[in-house]
Amino acid sequence: MTKKFVAALAAGAVCLMAAVALAETPSHIPGSGEGGYLGRNPGSSVAVNPSAPPQSGSQQGGYLGLNAGRNLQSARITEADVKASPTAWCYADSVEPDRCAGRAQPDHAWCLERNRDGYAICRRAMDFIGWHN
Repeated sequence: MTKKFVAALAAGAVCLMAAVALAETPSHIPGSGEGGYLGRNPGSSVAVNPSAPPQSGSQQGGYLGLNAGRNLQSARITEADVKASPTAWCYADSVEPDRCAGRAQPDHAWCLERNRDGYAICRRAMDFIGWHN
C-alpha cells in the first residue's frame, strides 16, 4: 500500500511541476522577430496608387550579356608572396580567413621551420586542424 501511495505522490508531484512550468511560460514566445499572424485580410486598409507604374523586376541588377567576365583572370599569388607575411596565406587560400589570421603568426613560423618546401600544404593542414605543437 505504501508503494502505491509513494508512486501516486511522485506522479502528482511531476504533474504539478509540469503545470507550474507551463503556467510560468509566456503564451507568446518571440521567435525570429519577423512577425506572425497578420489577421484575416492584411493590407485591406492600405491605399493603392493606380497612377504609379508597375515595378519591373527586383531592381537588383540585370542581364550581363554573353560571356560576362570572359576577359577576367584570377590574380595569381606565388608561394613567395604567401610566405612574405603570416597573414598573406590566410587571405589568399584559407577556408576561413579571419580565424586563420588570428593564429597566423605561430602557424607561419611552425610551417616555415618544419616544412619549408611544402609550406602551402602545411598551412592548409593547420587551417583545417586549427592547432599546432
